Amino acid sequence: MKCAIHGLWIAAGALLALLAGQNCQCQLGNTWLPAEGSAQTPSTVALLESPAVATPTTVSLLGSDAPRSEVSERAASSDKTSLQVHPVPAHSVLLADKRQRTYLKVNMTGLSMDRTERPPVNVSVVLDRSGSMAGEKLSQAKQAAGMVLAQLRSQDVVSVVTYDSGVDVPVPATDASEPWKLTREIEWLQPGGRTALYDGVQAGAKELRKHLDSERINRIVLLSDGLANVGPSSPESLASLGDSLGREGIAVTTIGLGLDYSEQTMTALAERSEGNHFFARDASDLRRAFATEFGAGLAVVARDVDIRVELTDDVRLVRVLNYSSDGVDGQVIKASRKQLYGGMTAFLLLELEVEEENDGDELELARVEIEYTDMRSGSRERVEAEAKVRFSDSAADVLASESRDVMVAVAGVLGNRRGQRAVELYEQGRTDEARREFAAAARYLEENGQRYGSEALLELSRLNHRSARHYDRETAKDHYKHKNLKSFGQGNMGANAGG
Repeated sequence: MKCAIHGLWIAAGALLALLAGQNCQCQLGNTWLPAEGSAQTPSTVALLESPAVATPTTVSLLGSDAPRSEVSERAASSDKTSLQVHPVPAHSVLLADKRQRTYLKVNMTGLSMDRTERPPVNVSVVLDRSGSMAGEKLSQAKQAAGMVLAQLRSQDVVSVVTYDSGVDVPVPATDASEPWKLTREIEWLQPGGRTALYDGVQAGAKELRKHLDSERINRIVLLSDGLANVGPSSPESLASLGDSLGREGIAVTTIGLGLDYSEQTMTALAERSEGNHFFARDASDLRRAFATEFGAGLAVVARDVDIRVELTDDVRLVRVLNYSSDGVDGQVIKASRKQLYGGMTAFLLLELEVEEENDGDELELARVEIEYTDMRSGSRERVEAEAKVRFSDSAADVLASESRDVMVAVAGVLGNRRGQRAVELYEQGRTDEARREFAAAARYLEENGQRYGSEALLELSRLNHRSARHYDRETAKDHYKHKNLKSFGQGNMGANAGG
């Protein structure tokens, strides 16, 4: 037993060293890396199989030979704020005398926070010890739980919940000043019976509520293969639980263990609570997951983030590309996030139609207001910014003003959406149609990835190429990861940290 615990703490020490040297950049589209741009500005119709529209996009009005240049894009907020807002049009110059469609990416960036500055944590480790976890998966879960404990400080609160067909709480909520004592409870765990995942998460939430505090980061870390078979077990019921916990200020980070884990269940729970989701094939995947989750993932700098975008009179919203459109009221688009991490950029991506203007004219596209609670001060803050474009007869000027960051986001979201449609066709048994959709998504993403030099687009293209040839459990998991929890996801205004 002593050897096992000693080995666990050696691994945890290595992880601490990794985190100390990490400078994570990052996540509404969430990204923990700067969002990449894409190549040719494709028309909406070319990207999707939606009905043709009469209004061209800016790019479809231009030839592809005109030169481009990088455009300097600066945040509109003071460095003193914990959140900066930066609305960026796809082109800061549009063609004169043309009615056209363009895109607006509203970036929201959390101020980077030193690891020692992070708010105190209230975390519950919920560990699956059901029969399906026997062997390597339970060993991985124990190792991961030890990694959690290694990241905590004396002012943090921790609890440990385990479940099989029933639920146990070997470590009720307590301060984390002596984590080595808690590892013994974890090391003694043995696999049991069936899988009451829903009840296990509920028990973890109950422990968190003992110290629930808006000035703490309240987090459940669920380690499981997600194969629930006792109590509520559908993705819909777990998504509803995620919604409910998210409203309380509790995020659930899920770590799927083993190739047979239920990606639908685990991603639904994480995405709806604004937690992160990771797929751990082996120990190296676990280390990467915790480097993200406990390096930057606990550095919450803003919560209860309310976004309001008001379009001006000469601009019309076509659609919101990566968030529910339920918050649209005429010229006003409203969205929200429960939290924003330090060093993370979340974004809202809009497709707009702009009325024709004369050469040399300037136009304000939109005004952006964001209100949030600053985790450092506890006060309610507001940041504001505006997005402007000017008009020119010169196609070269328009192309030179192109934002690679915006165009990669557009291509990624729309290409990913087509790939997700292929997943749905496959799950309906329409295999040949699914393969054609995968192949079409792969071609589109590859073209844009090459044009804009975007490895993120090329990686997603390769995934769709593999899926067109052979769709299996591992590629299915990668598609679910991209669906909601990567920078080109369709929900949660993009994606969470996790890749």
